[in-house]
Amino acid sequence: MGDPVDAVVCHPPFGATNWGDDELGHDPRWIVGTTPRTEPELAWVQHALAHLRVGGHAVLLMPPAVASRRAGNASVANSCAEATCAR
Repeated sequence: MGDPVDAVVCHPPFGATNWGDDELGHDPRWIVGTTPRTEPELAWVQHALAHLRVGGHAVLLMPPAVASRRAGNASVANSCAEATCAR
């Protein structure tokens, strides 16, 4: 995966319907669990977190709908939120 970095800035594609969830189901970047097929934004969050060093920062531009969407897998979303606070 490469060396950890201090910062990640990402503008992931919005509305991706085929983001490779079948091929990436057991990817080592999924540090808090497998991302649901219907929530590709969580894959981008995990991708960014996987590349950060401890104490690093990530900034991701997400579509507004992500904030109000009912989570299909609350445990992954909650774990991502907890990981961002812990790192």
